[in-house]
Amino acid sequence: MIAETRYGFRLGGPELLAGTLVIAAAIVALRVPSAFEPAWRCAVFLGLGPTIGALSIACLHSMTGGKWGDPLRPALMAGCWLLPFMVALGLPLVVLRATEATTAATRFNAPGIVAVRAVILGLALVALARTARREWPAAGHRATMRWFGPLGLIAVFFINHVLLDDWLAPSDGAPSGTAFPLIWLLGQAVSALALAVIAALRLGFDPRRPLASERTLGNDVGTLLFAAVMTWCYVAFAHFLIIWSGNLPREVAWYVVRIRSAWGAVPLVLLVLNLAAPMLVLLSRRAKDSRRALAVIAIVLAAGQVLHTTWIILPPEPGVTMLVAIGLTCGGGILGLRAGMRLAREEGGAP
Repeated sequence: MIAETRYGFRLGGPELLAGTLVIAAAIVALRVPSAFEPAWRCAVFLGLGPTIGALSIACLHSMTGGKWGDPLRPALMAGCWLLPFMVALGLPLVVLRATEATTAATRFNAPGIVAVRAVILGLALVALARTARREWPAAGHRATMRWFGPLGLIAVFFINHVLLDDWLAPSDGAPSGTAFPLIWLLGQAVSALALAVIAALRLGFDPRRPLASERTLGNDVGTLLFAAVMTWCYVAFAHFLIIWSGNLPREVAWYVVRIRSAWGAVPLVLLVLNLAAPMLVLLSRRAKDSRRALAVIAIVLAAGQVLHTTWIILPPEPGVTMLVAIGLTCGGGILGLRAGMRLAREEGGAP
């Protein structure tokens, strides 16, 4: 069943399913109020991940150029367009934080200051996303403002660092440090590239399209995806190894609690999704020229990043919080992916 609303929005089965999931999650959250904040925070950061990642890839392409950006541009620009909405979804978290009782040891970490900081950083992300859309308006175009790419990446990294310290590090002692923002930024890039590849394939991207040299466009896109996920794996494992070998009680305890909880199998699942699978597939030139292989590995990598984000944010024994997070994430994800795909079609000029 599909109905056309007054403003031209198509209301069909996926939208009705998304609305049902969100309403069900809201009902459960009303009965268990303590489940709302972590579940909403998880859903917000799951939405911010690929949209900030799209902004980062746009900054990268503005510096390097390259044909690989042509098939991915529509989806990446759709991600930049959706970024302000993802930022707006974080406002309930800001309000909740601003009304908390002051328990911070310093004024810098006081709830009100953290809330103000979040608003400023959110506005900065929105400004960067608008600049990216203005600087990358057409396929084959390279940014005319040379400063946008390098300064944009620096700004995104700084914003990620502060946001993670404010909103993820306090979460039951989540591992912090200088490497954690880089892990998060690389994970955002992986999820953005994976979703952009899926959208590009749906819009008719042919990985076998030849380039000037003896390689294909699929080879460039697949190699970029492989490089991003391998860098993410390396930094994530190095971060874990340093913490574990350093035996820092607060941060080691975070891993120990999760390994011994319901999340115990997550590291092994991530090892398969974000290391074994891409190595088996993306090392093959033939696989990178295959629409089906690229689509499967992109879906696997996107799922791996969703699992990693959920693992970090939700408590060791999520219980009802997990149900609320699933409802909010699945409902919001359906709406976001549908809107993103429609925007990507418009960006790419597809009917």
